[in-house]
Amino acid sequence: MTTFRKLWNGWLRRKYGNTDKLRAAWSAGTATAGGGEMLRNGNFAEPWPKDWRLERDEQTGVEIRPVGS
Repeated sequence: MTTFRKLWNGWLRRKYGNTDKLRAAWSAGTATAGGGEMLRNGNFAEPWPKDWRLERDEQTGVEIRPVGS
């Protein structure tokens, strides 16, 4: 397990206490299976979707390129 995953799981455990509470919190407002994309323009159909914004800082490197390049 990666360090990030351990930290993330620890944070979730502290915040929600148990799996049932986590599932209830994270499923609020979700569509049923097969209900389509939950994110607006989540399929990135445009070259750079207007609904998304790229953010970065001094520690984060970013590279954007088409899939398969």
